[in-house]
Amino acid sequence: MPIYCDIGYDSRMLNAVLTEPGLLARWSVRERAMLSPNDEIAVLKIDGTEARVHVRFPCFVERLVAKPGELLHLGSVLLRVLADGEEIPEGFRYCSLT
Repeated sequence: MPIYCDIGYDSRMLNAVLTEPGLLARWSVRERAMLSPNDEIAVLKIDGTEARVHVRFPCFVERLVAKPGELLHLGSVLLRVLADGEEIPEGFRYCSLT
């Protein structure tokens, strides 16, 4: 069953320890793009260091919520995706940072 997932600037969703605000440097995807696991979706700047965000499941980009240059605080929504809810187990980390 398809579900909407809001991917936010959040330690659980990004599978990283986040204690400081970050900056959305740029998007690596467009709205309405189909994504595969490990596709890069955005580049963030956290404490002066670039971090690339990669999605960990197949999905469809419904809407880019944050704007490039926007300061992201814990809980800020980055984007909304549509995914097959049966493929995402509870507690699954949506993304990874590299």
